[in-house]
Amino acid sequence: MATSAGRELTSEVLAGDEALVAAADVLYKALRADGQLKRFFVAASNESVISLATILRRFLASAFDGDEWPMLNISPALVGPPAFSGLADAILTAANRPSPLGEDPLVAAMGLLCKDMKSDLRVQAFYEQIRDAVDIGASGSYLDQEVASDDEDVADGIDAGEGTAAILNSVRGAADTEVNTSSLDDMVMGSQQAEETQRCWARFLDSFASSEEAGEAIYAAIFDAAPSLQSLFKTPRAVMSMRIMMGFNQLIQGLQDGKNVRLLVETLGFRHLDLDVTVPRVVIFRDAILDLVHSELGDQLTKPALDGLRWTLDYAGGGFIFIRATYAERLKIIASSWRTASGKAADELEAGIGEEADPSGTLGEVTEETSVPGSSSEMSNKQIMAEGKDKKSKNLWDRWAGGNQNDSQEDSKQLGKSTAYDSSKINTGFTKMQGVPTTYDEMFRFNAAVMGLANNLWMYEVLASFDAIVANVANTYRLQEECDVLSLRFAKLTGTTRLPEYKAVMLASLRSLVPKDWNSAHEVAWNWLWENVERLLQVQLGKPMAMQRLLGRYLGSLEEDGRQKWRTQFFAKFFELAPAGQDYFKQSTSRLYFIADRVLDMSLDLYKQPKDMVDDISALGLRHVGYGIPTELFDPFATGCIQVLHELTSDSELADAFGWSVGLMCRLMVRAINEGSTTVMKAINTNSANQAKKALACAPRGKRATWMLNISVGTQSISPFLWSISSGSMEVAKIIMTDLLTIRADRDKYYYGVDELFQRHPDIVQILTQEAPLLVPTMLDGMLWRSRVAPGGQRRVNIYLKNLLVNAEGGFADALHWISVMQDPRIVTQPVVVSLTDLVWNSIIYRSFLMSKTWLLFTLVVFLLSQSILKNLNTGNPTESERVAIFVCRAFVYLCSMTELIYCRTKTLCKAMKNGEIVRIGRVPVPKCYVEDWCETVSVLLTLVLIAMFTQEPILYCLQNSEEGLFTEACPAASGVAESYATMSMVAMLLYFALLIDFSALSTDLSAFVLVAGRVLPELGLYLLAVSFMIVAFASSISATNEVNHDFSGIPQSGLTLFEMFLSMYPTERFAALQESPSTFTWVACFQIIVTIFLTSLLIAQLNGSYQEVYGSMVGNARISRIEIIVETMPSIRVRRFHRFIESLQLAARLEFGEGDVGLPGGIQVLEPATLHPTNFDSIRRFGGSTSPAMQWPEEHDDEDSEADRFKRLEKTILRAVKKMNAVSSGRKGKKESSMSASDKEQGQSSSADASGS
Repeated sequence: MATSAGRELTSEVLAGDEALVAAADVLYKALRADGQLKRFFVAASNESVISLATILRRFLASAFDGDEWPMLNISPALVGPPAFSGLADAILTAANRPSPLGEDPLVAAMGLLCKDMKSDLRVQAFYEQIRDAVDIGASGSYLDQEVASDDEDVADGIDAGEGTAAILNSVRGAADTEVNTSSLDDMVMGSQQAEETQRCWARFLDSFASSEEAGEAIYAAIFDAAPSLQSLFKTPRAVMSMRIMMGFNQLIQGLQDGKNVRLLVETLGFRHLDLDVTVPRVVIFRDAILDLVHSELGDQLTKPALDGLRWTLDYAGGGFIFIRATYAERLKIIASSWRTASGKAADELEAGIGEEADPSGTLGEVTEETSVPGSSSEMSNKQIMAEGKDKKSKNLWDRWAGGNQNDSQEDSKQLGKSTAYDSSKINTGFTKMQGVPTTYDEMFRFNAAVMGLANNLWMYEVLASFDAIVANVANTYRLQEECDVLSLRFAKLTGTTRLPEYKAVMLASLRSLVPKDWNSAHEVAWNWLWENVERLLQVQLGKPMAMQRLLGRYLGSLEEDGRQKWRTQFFAKFFELAPAGQDYFKQSTSRLYFIADRVLDMSLDLYKQPKDMVDDISALGLRHVGYGIPTELFDPFATGCIQVLHELTSDSELADAFGWSVGLMCRLMVRAINEGSTTVMKAINTNSANQAKKALACAPRGKRATWMLNISVGTQSISPFLWSISSGSMEVAKIIMTDLLTIRADRDKYYYGVDELFQRHPDIVQILTQEAPLLVPTMLDGMLWRSRVAPGGQRRVNIYLKNLLVNAEGGFADALHWISVMQDPRIVTQPVVVSLTDLVWNSIIYRSFLMSKTWLLFTLVVFLLSQSILKNLNTGNPTESERVAIFVCRAFVYLCSMTELIYCRTKTLCKAMKNGEIVRIGRVPVPKCYVEDWCETVSVLLTLVLIAMFTQEPILYCLQNSEEGLFTEACPAASGVAESYATMSMVAMLLYFALLIDFSALSTDLSAFVLVAGRVLPELGLYLLAVSFMIVAFASSISATNEVNHDFSGIPQSGLTLFEMFLSMYPTERFAALQESPSTFTWVACFQIIVTIFLTSLLIAQLNGSYQEVYGSMVGNARISRIEIIVETMPSIRVRRFHRFIESLQLAARLEFGEGDVGLPGGIQVLEPATLHPTNFDSIRRFGGSTSPAMQWPEEHDDEDSEADRFKRLEKTILRAVKKMNAVSSGRKGKKESSMSASDKEQGQSSSADASGS
């Protein structure tokens, strides 16, 4: 065992964090010197030492139950025998237990002492020895302080209703000195107090319907209770309340991990650098929050929880002040010089959409890049940066500062000696070059070539990620993530990686790009940045390849039994660690097994293909945004993975490789979710139209469309609008569509999202017609603008149809095709579609369609000459010249028309078979187009009839018979086929004329008539079927009588006679003969009544009803037919002709909204009569005030929603007031009862004294 012998006996009286840090240092030295524990330090890495230092502080903090350490005599005797011997035995006992996968055994053992073995007698004896070292002269005994505090609690009645009010009053008046602004160490809070604080915070959140409402309440409390802070609240209320809620929740949930809380406060502090955060403002902020929590919870707010909340708020506020005082200037230098070097500043100013800094001054200012704190040690311990043994700094950013700025300056000077000459040569060479590098990327490559480092491929990997590194230098989580990904990409390259070489090229490039502003402060700042990046990269540099081989061998050798065990245990462990996760995994067990297998495969693929896998994981994270997955579940998810693998294998290196990969995947997913979890996506997940309106109201006018159409994470993106459609949130989708297609204007610019919509989703028409047809009218209505005024009786109408007409490549867009597929007559009669259809038809398609049908018309004329006209010119005896003309016409029909029909029908059949567009009629496979398109059916029949006619052609039969003349049809050889040929000729004639019905498309009125006739034709068929039935029935009945009548002799003759009667072709004089046959006459009379009167009247009624039904849509159906013709004909239009047509429309010209008011391009303007579509309001929403694209649009009030919102806010205000009044009254009542009990006690004592005296 280690003793104090040989140590330097020094003693120092310290208190607070200084005492805690000094005691941890003494304990670390004692552990390292102990004989039994020395073996744990032999192979300890730098990150293990850092983790041990952190866990030692947590362990020692419990000596005083998480409270601030009193004045202590810090010396080696503090951890001397006999208590240290028991502690060492306890550590050995804990080290023999199974430790988490990949964690250092000594760190894991100390973690057990902090939690499960905290009540061990050996640990308590060690704590007692520390408490005995309290400097009584300075602060009194710790036990005395504890007893005194207990007595005060009893005296104040903590368990009574006035307890929390009294505590709150004491907290409200707390001194400003509780806000520590001199340092930012790991937050140390006792586990019991942290748990109690988290429980009370959960009760506070449960008192609201949602976390958004809780954020609104916090926002209102700060805004209303602290007038001095109101000037800092410039971010929209909805966004700010959500960020406040996220910030508070992350702080509270991570209280048990002090290092993670510090990292989160650091990240938040860097986002508040532009704000003047002061101690008085922190106190005001803190008191406002505590008042709100107390008013909501009342007596449920315990003293430990209240102290925990106060401590957390003071810690965060002090951290903000410390960060601002220490690093603000350095980060501003990096940001400003990087904007200049990267060339982004000018682009952002020109675009006018640069985001303003959010000067909210609240804890909720959490960037999307901020990961969720509270990650398990398996996810974080291996990712802590390496720290030199001589570093004494306790703060991450102190370590990043490199300790002494003089050292950084000396390093930069030495580096400057090696790069100054090269840089000067480059600068002098610029004047001789025509293409001067103007961006950092170009300048870096140039300098790398000059310095002879152009072959270092790893430098270009850093260059590709350098923008993200610089942008996230203030975000600890994101910077660590970027460096981890870089280490993976380095592993795929050959050669040696010398990180200082990048700094040399970097500084040379920056000096050249920022020559006017560059000074020693810039040198220090950029050296500081790269030293931190280099330190993070060194942690994993060279390790990924070994970890890949180890993990690859294991997964390659893992048999099916092992995988099945992994599948079954993985989700069981995850659900055990996070029961709430069961609510989000609703798929079948086979799907869960698939996910488990993908986790294993992705952990290895991340090593093999880091670049592609980062993109895939980001895309997966964005999909989880739409699923509404809480990021808090990723920590137990990763922990479950690692613990299950630890049970399957005892190889710690393998577990470390797997754990590092899974941890990085989870961090990438969490970042993607955090960046993608915008207010718009939250509204989509709840399908709340009101929430969507509030979210969109917060968007800068220059980025409003982007908020609705694009959320990007790295190279991956997701469209909130498209996700709202696919997830079924149609209310939000309609709000987004309406908002995108609303024209808004300020004095400088018109804002209209139709181009952004089609640029982001070129196939939006297809998507809407297939998945959200109810939104198609909304989209079309948004593309039309009508003027409110109509000078001269004519109203301006702007139709923005460019994106429906032309695609991104300049070709014909497929919007009309998908509109025709809908087969909705109401859609095609919408003004935008009507204008688009008429424009294309009249300008391009009309002539092409007419020319295509000219061939059919010419063929019909030739066929008509050959079959009906020429052979009847000479009373059925054509002359030789007429026979020659008939032969020529028929040869033309067979050689040109028949062969063309055969080719087209064969082509159609092959295409249908290739595409699988086959349906079955009975058992016969038929191309689908034959069933859907009657023209195709008629063409097939005509082809078959012409082929049959060719085989039965009489002229061919008579070619050998020259006696009757040349090309004659009247010969004995043709007598057998003459009748069949004539019949087929008649059928072919009817089919040719049937194809001419397509000409009706030239007029919508004619086309509508044809379509109506086609719709009511089935009614006529039913009528004829009923008549046929009645004819057969009555003919059979009359034939059964004994009466003799020639017209009704047998069923066929009776049926023919009844048919003549039905057609009114039966001679009138024959009715007299029927009177001689009473039975026959009676049946004939019944037949006439049923058929002529009843069925004919029924037919008229059915035709009238069918016509009324189709009348409203007949024009729409006619336009559908025209659109189908346009879509079919457009591929045959020459590209040059189409481009001339587009140029003639002048779609790039801006259309006027009024006289002198030049508006938006992308459409055509027409004039319509003022009485056609009267309107009394201007659909353009115009706003005054600032015209900056970074500003939000002024709030647009909707009367119904505004009234509902006002009542809701009033109700919340009343409820908060009632709760606060109840809390105050309960406090007064408790005080009153306490004073009454005290007075009763005094009276009882005085009366007893009087009695004894008497």
